Amino acid sequence: MTQLDGSDAAAPPTSAAEHHLPLTLRQWAQHLRQAGLVEPEERTQLDQLARMLEARFHFETHYQLRNLRYIYDQLDPDLLGSDGPMETTERAAGLTEQFMEQFETILRRANYRHLDREEIEQAASAASDWGVHPQIDLEAFDYLMVYARGAGTFTRSRRKPLRPWQCETVKVPHYARLVVAFSLKPGYELTDAVRDSAVYLKLFKEIPHADVDTLLPCSKIQMSWFDRTRIALPTISGLGILAYNLYKLTLVGFALILSSFYSFLAFLGIVGGTLGYGVRSFLGYLNTKNKYQLTLTRSLYYQNLDNNAGVLFRLLDEAEQQDLLETLLAYWFVLKAGAEGIDASELDRRIEDFLEGAGLGRIDFEVDDAVRKMERLELAQIDPIGKWQAKPVSRALETLDRQWDALFDFHRSSPIPSSSQRTERSDGL
Repeated sequence: MTQLDGSDAAAPPTSAAEHHLPLTLRQWAQHLRQAGLVEPEERTQLDQLARMLEARFHFETHYQLRNLRYIYDQLDPDLLGSDGPMETTERAAGLTEQFMEQFETILRRANYRHLDREEIEQAASAASDWGVHPQIDLEAFDYLMVYARGAGTFTRSRRKPLRPWQCETVKVPHYARLVVAFSLKPGYELTDAVRDSAVYLKLFKEIPHADVDTLLPCSKIQMSWFDRTRIALPTISGLGILAYNLYKLTLVGFALILSSFYSFLAFLGIVGGTLGYGVRSFLGYLNTKNKYQLTLTRSLYYQNLDNNAGVLFRLLDEAEQQDLLETLLAYWFVLKAGAEGIDASELDRRIEDFLEGAGLGRIDFEVDDAVRKMERLELAQIDPIGKWQAKPVSRALETLDRQWDALFDFHRSSPIPSSSQRTERSDGL
């Protein structure tokens, strides 16, 4: 099953508002104070609430990481020794499907969005700002997931196509974060270091839209027509000169030329010079190809954030922070609505206006997800007419404290893992 062929809904355009909250916990509290939404006597309780919710979400995230690592340890290319035992094709496929399903859940929690096949093929048809034209074999992948987060632009300097002695500054749209997860089809191996039995995870930063295809492993560098012409012209002109000289030789006669030693040396010089054109053109082709690859490697050296198991840690940390911020925002704005409560649509509008007023741009706050988390943690409840009402902070702290104590009650099952998150383990840990 190739993930790109799935039935996921088409991704929104890159100009659409982001779900991601570009905040830290400290910045969230600071923006609330600046907006006059926190009274001086509420600051201590707000800090306590944030710390208790942070601990709660961290516990849940740690539990999920523990179970997800159990699966990924059997697929991690950094742990699969080249001479060690390999999983059977059937078992590896089952583990990969199980892992990819849970990994995709983490990406959505961290507010990444899926790039569908159309977007990737569109990127593949566009030249990179580095002049790289890769060709991608999408049929080589058993699974391929590309997720992005954060839209923006930065400036780059490049030489003008028709006037290469001059430089111009262009604005390049980019993704702030880009995640690539893939596994190859059985029997398709790029090198000894890349095998079809493993799942590869890559995390990048500030990747231009047109360069997404350069990050995929099954891509080959293709030269631009400008570089092809620059390489081919010396060869064609050299062959033309050689043909013209040979034509003259047929008119003068080989015997006359070979009769003189100096004439023979001149003949060898003409032939050798023409062959030199061909060798120079071939070396120019190799140098141009290596230049493309070196430029790409240098850029990705600074844009690569993490690989494989390290990507799991980063994304789970990001998902934990997003869950925390969404819950805190929803709870605090419901609390500030007072005893009359607030419905979900009005809550969504107020939070989005607050985020925009804080200078964070227009963010599409996922209010439905936020109120579900708030309700699960028993911080608020909805009344019969559809309005949310929050518990006072003191009661919310008591509720969270009671729930925290229950997490370590071994006389009953923990309320944390859901059936979709639980993974059976044979080692009893």
